[in-house]
Amino acid sequence: MKNPPRAPLSRGILLALALALPASAARLAYEGFEYTEADGTALSSLATPGGTGWDGNYGSNLTSTTTSVNLRPGLTYTGFASAPSSKSMRFGSSNTIYRPWSGSYATPDTVADGTYWYSFIFRPTAGSRGGTLCPFGRPSDPQNGFGMRMDRGSDVGGNAVDIRFQSWGNNGGGGTLTIANGYDKNYFILGKAVFNSSGNSTNTLWIYTDPAAIPTVAPTSGGIVHTIAFNAVQNSSTPGTSSFRTAMTGRAFSTSGIALDYDEFRVGHNFADVFPSAGPEFAMDPLTAVQNQTLTFNWQGLPGGSNPTLNGNPVTIDGFGVGSTTLPAPATNTTYTLAWTGAGSPLTQNFTAIAPFLNISPSTGYLGDTLTLNWRIPAGSTGITLSPNDEGLDLDSLTISANGIGTAQIPAPTASTTYTINWTGGGAGVSRAFTLNPSFLNVSDYAVAGVSPVSMTWRIPPTWDENTSNNTVELQYGTPADFTNVPPTYSTQDLTLNTNANTGAGSFPQTSLGDGSIIPSTGQTQFRIAYHVGDAVQYVTDTVEIQPEILTGISFSGSLQTDPQFFPVVNIAPMNNGVKAYSDRDHIWAQVPSILQGAQFVKLAQNDKAAPEFSISFTAATDATFFLLLDNRIGDNAGGTTPATGTDSPPRLPNSANSMAWVINSGFVDSGLDIGLDEGANTTIDQSYSVYFRQVSAGQTFEFFQQNDTSTGGPGARNMYGIAAVSPQIVPVAFVANPGTINEGQSTTLQWTVPVGATASIDQNVGAVQVDGVGVGSVPVSPTTTTTYTLTYVLGANSPVSLAPVTVTVIPAPVSGFGTFITGNFGGNTVPSGQQGPTDDPDGDGIDNLVEYAIAGGDPTRSTVSPAVISGTLVTFNKNTSATGITYALEKSSTLGNDWVPATPTTNDANVITYTLAPPTPSKDFVRLKVTQP
Repeated sequence: MKNPPRAPLSRGILLALALALPASAARLAYEGFEYTEADGTALSSLATPGGTGWDGNYGSNLTSTTTSVNLRPGLTYTGFASAPSSKSMRFGSSNTIYRPWSGSYATPDTVADGTYWYSFIFRPTAGSRGGTLCPFGRPSDPQNGFGMRMDRGSDVGGNAVDIRFQSWGNNGGGGTLTIANGYDKNYFILGKAVFNSSGNSTNTLWIYTDPAAIPTVAPTSGGIVHTIAFNAVQNSSTPGTSSFRTAMTGRAFSTSGIALDYDEFRVGHNFADVFPSAGPEFAMDPLTAVQNQTLTFNWQGLPGGSNPTLNGNPVTIDGFGVGSTTLPAPATNTTYTLAWTGAGSPLTQNFTAIAPFLNISPSTGYLGDTLTLNWRIPAGSTGITLSPNDEGLDLDSLTISANGIGTAQIPAPTASTTYTINWTGGGAGVSRAFTLNPSFLNVSDYAVAGVSPVSMTWRIPPTWDENTSNNTVELQYGTPADFTNVPPTYSTQDLTLNTNANTGAGSFPQTSLGDGSIIPSTGQTQFRIAYHVGDAVQYVTDTVEIQPEILTGISFSGSLQTDPQFFPVVNIAPMNNGVKAYSDRDHIWAQVPSILQGAQFVKLAQNDKAAPEFSISFTAATDATFFLLLDNRIGDNAGGTTPATGTDSPPRLPNSANSMAWVINSGFVDSGLDIGLDEGANTTIDQSYSVYFRQVSAGQTFEFFQQNDTSTGGPGARNMYGIAAVSPQIVPVAFVANPGTINEGQSTTLQWTVPVGATASIDQNVGAVQVDGVGVGSVPVSPTTTTTYTLTYVLGANSPVSLAPVTVTVIPAPVSGFGTFITGNFGGNTVPSGQQGPTDDPDGDGIDNLVEYAIAGGDPTRSTVSPAVISGTLVTFNKNTSATGITYALEKSSTLGNDWVPATPTTNDANVITYTLAPPTPSKDFVRLKVTQP
């Protein structure tokens, strides 16, 4: 159900999967080349870079969904494959890079003596010979400086799969680390450079292939160490550019363009500048559960020796401040508090207890249905019973002990029943009722005598088939007198083969004429199905409204059609919204005025619009009102669904030369009403028709003539007219708004037809309104909120008559950001003005306009398969970073029933909101995105 205007709006999209992975939390680290160093200098603000390779995206040889790397809990690098602003380094074919630390190359030894830590992520492509990256280098010789060097293994023929690392210092290496099968993977590089102008300078390198192995504190030993006697200026003739403490530099050795990727570069005086330590964190999984289900608590980043407690009970941590424990879920909502001694505030997690439940699907049904029972009771329960239990189910074996979840299927009972599950231990049992529906017969609501085949559906007890002495299902139909005559004179038809022996469900489809369908005649309104249960005959009954045939004796000439299926015929279904308008097109009627809803109409061939001598005649079987529906473009050549005022009334003047004068000469009067046509049945009203009418008497024959379309497109360029009839005779009294839904600030037109000579007035301060010589009138109105109007007319000395009220729905102006979005251009498409509300869905893909606005790449004019991206077990909704006034949240369910509860996102930042799906056990995990705006 859509929310009312201006109410808080919440629209969502459901994604359902059942995957296995425990939930975990991570905190985003700083992006590589936007990182601000300890001294406050951002690399992105330095002088124009020299060399090439600065604009590549890291890891374009990864899959498109690999957009983040988790270094360790609390430290995640993101934005590799899909962030063009990340300024990662990608180079090959002897490319070099150099970037000065001071913004120029004039000052020697920009980096002063002292200790510096640095880190970056490195990924070599298979076949690359290697290269260097020196956080502290010299532009005059970019491959040399303090940093890292990588070379191909011993196979110099280009087929090597091993690579070797060296810590690099000036123009020499220290130590070697060889890694087998080393290409096409991420390496996490940690370096420590100590500069000493008067003695030895050192460069130590640590290489990590497993993010979990990266230390949380600064390493004090190990690694690849290089030592060099420091010389401040290597070449005094070019100061600055030859000092290997002037710039960040790098070089790829010649390998025909095979890429080396570097990203997430960081530098600082302390280890924490390059690998920020995670602060205290406290997580609980799951956040909702039934009693006794296992809860897992994890914490990290706590100070050493801080003596942590969980709800006052001591817990432990290791040397890195990490710990965990498991506890049974409580029976009530509980707040868990992790506290410790020393600096820092306690952390809390709220647990929501799920009450035990029993669900039955369907909760109402028939004999022959299969019912599915789903329950959840305290985990670890035993002695589980179901009452009643006619099937002898063993609920202990059907219930998963770890979480108390169970499921079973049973046949529907023979009467409405309440089922109860009990178990030993604490807590009361849970119950759920099933309602057994009675047998039924549903027959078509409407039929034209001698014209319309009827359709039927029914449901009877499947036990009818068990009576071997009389196991038939018989339809009986006729007039009321046919059932009371002795003996009865109703008609019968055997429907045994149309009835499912397992469920008792049956149907008799509506079909075309001449194939044995049941086409009732006048008065045959009574229908019933007879069947036996045991020796007793049972009945289900229904009635149908039989309308007398109005349009009889159809004859026509001049048609362009030769196939009888396209000849004019009274349509089986009455005129209503969505009914097919022509025999040779998929066009359907739309915005059908109330006076035409349920009218009998003739389905003509659209191609006959071009027939120059076409005519069709009818004889009225009873006093009736005939209607003629004329394309509003005929005669005036003004197209569209809302032609200009004065041009949407085709023929008005008798004997008018190019405007189907026979319409007026035959006594047809413009009712002032319009009907729409949806060409191609694509939910868009493409053309409008004026509704003309006249009265005919029983036995009167009337002839409709050719189209006479003289538009610039030539004869037959417009839609064929339509013919309809109602009985008894009516004066088409009607009151409509065109359009009925407007955006705030727009106007609409109230239109009406009242008896000739009547005076009319409208409430809501509209007042007295004009009525022309045929009882037609209109007035524009501009309501600011949804408003209901009532028209009252007076004819002579008669009492005032109020017509059915008309409601004009006003869609409030959306917030500015959404308003700009929904009125914009989408690859040449725009959203129709009447479908621009937040809850509208103009492209019919099940995603409302507000959600299309909230998600990245949303397009309300084209169907979207799914707004979610699935990577393994991670579900990602990409946000529209330009959206304003939008709140994102997640909800989860295990049944798709009424158990939706808030879900904690794995990530929720300015770009994405993600969720890690829980493991099937064998239950499923469903998650949906909830988007709201004020």
